[in-house]
Parts: sequence; C-alpha cells; structure tokens
Amino acid sequence: MRKRLESTTEESIKKGGAPLHSVHASFAQTLTDHLLIMQWCVENWESYAEGLEHKYASLSGVADHAPVDDLAEDIAIIKQREKMEIPPGSPARQQTGGLAKSPESPGFVRRLSMKVTTGFSTVTQVEPPPRRVEHLRIEDLVQFDKLQLLSSLAKSLGEAISAITQNQRVLAQIKEYYRELVNSEGFKRYVPKSTMKLCKQAASGFVMKIGRLEDDLANYEGNLKAILHGVERTETMYNGILQYQSMRTAKYFAESSEKSTEIMKGWTQEMHEKTMSMHVITVFTLIFLPGTFVAVSLPF
Repeated sequence: MRKRLESTTEESIKKGGAPLHSVHASFAQTLTDHLLIMQWCVENWESYAEGLEHKYASLSGVADHAPVDDLAEDIAIIKQREKMEIPPGSPARQQTGGLAKSPESPGFVRRLSMKVTTGFSTVTQVEPPPRRVEHLRIEDLVQFDKLQLLSSLAKSLGEAISAITQNQRVLAQIKEYYRELVNSEGFKRYVPKSTMKLCKQAASGFVMKIGRLEDDLANYEGNLKAILHGVERTETMYNGILQYQSMRTAKYFAESSEKSTEIMKGWTQEMHEKTMSMHVITVFTLIFLPGTFVAVSLPF
C-alpha cells in the first residue's frame, strides 16, 4: 500500500499542472490517496472470495457426483461378504453383550446361513454378487470432519457478507460526506472561487469512482451469497446421504431378520414332523413289545 501511494504521488508530480501546495492540487491528491486505500481494500475481497470458493469446491464434489444409489445397493453385499469371511470362532463372534461363546458353537444366525445337514433342510450359503462400486463405501462419503468444515465455511461466508455490507455503508457515507463538503458554506468560505470548480470536479470524479467500488463489492457479495447457498445445499445433501444410509442399512437387517425367521419356522415345522414320527415309532414299539416278551418266554 505504501509503494502504491508513493508511486501515485510521483506520477502526479511528473504530470505537472498545479503545484501540490495549491488548494486544488492538495484536495485532489487527498481524494486520490483515499481512493487508493479503498481500492486496495476492495481488491482484497476478490482473493478472499476465491479462497472460500475453492474450499467449497473441495467439499461439494462428493455430494454432487457420488454414486449414492450404487453405494447403497452395496450395503447388503458388503454385509453378506463380511458374514462369510468372519470365521465362526473369531473373537468378533465369540462376544455378544459381554458374554463369551465357545469357538465350537457359532452364533445362531451363522448356523442358519452356513451349509448344514442335521436331518433338517439344508441351508446353502449363496455367494453374494459383485459390488457395484469397489474400494468405496457409502459411510466413507460423509465424515464428521467434512460437516465441521462446511459449518466453519458457512460461518466465514456469513462474516464476509456482513463485512461487505458494512463496507458498502461506509462507502455510501464517504460519498455523501464529500458531496456535502464541496457545497458547504465553510468550503466556499476558504476555497477561492477560481479553484472551486476544479475542486468540485475532483470531488465528482471521486464519488463516481467510489460508485464503481460499490458495484465491485456488490458483485463479491453476490458471489459469497451464492457460495453460502451452495454450502447450505451441500449440508442438506450430506444429511440426506446419512439418512439414506441408515434407511438402507435398517432395511438390510430387517430383511435378514425376516429370512432368519422363515428359516427358523421351516426348521421348527420339520422338527415337529420328525417328533411326530418318533412318537408313532414309539407307540408301535410299545404295542409289539409285550408280544415280543411273550414269544421269548415260550418254550421251544
């Protein structure tokens, strides 16, 4: 900023014209210095807005382009593969609710899903289909640190928009101040009539350039509001993904529970039928058993 002020002053001296100690030249140079400071402040908003936009772009890509439906379809496939890959006697299956299970007795659901032949119907473990999206899970899309970054970004955008609004208010006050200054009685009293017109022209040009700065600030404000709207939309998308993940996971466990219940019903029915068969065999055995004893006791 200092170099910019020095460079502008040197250019004014080289151009010649009225000496700097004259009223008009001093007034015009003062307005130029004020304008340089305001231009520098407004220019900084461009790089700051670009930085926030870059942060938003790095967080929004996943929510906008991730194959959420395919990843949701993979939930059941991944669960089935995990069930097949975990050995029956592994620690993960030996502890449930703080109670240890022996390695020789796998869980009931495991026994239902394994291929077993115990006199009842055989339940064959079916190989799950291939995943639609390899090397990525739906739970990897939304992580809490990303939500924290989005929240922090939204806060920074809100503060930036508020600061720009305040800057616009200050610029409007500066414009109004110099409009009133060149038309005030005190200014007319101390500024010679010969330079009054030049001073008013300098003030008019100054006010016009401030108007351009206000337009620039309005553009930056619009960009920041658009980014903020995008951040809010991305947060909604992330929350939607989390809800969708929970819904599909709950659906998988509900379907698995229903299948296990059907298997249990089938096994119970078969157990009932086989028990009835054993009862029939027992009854007939008891019927013929006395005759057998009589036949054995008779002399040959």
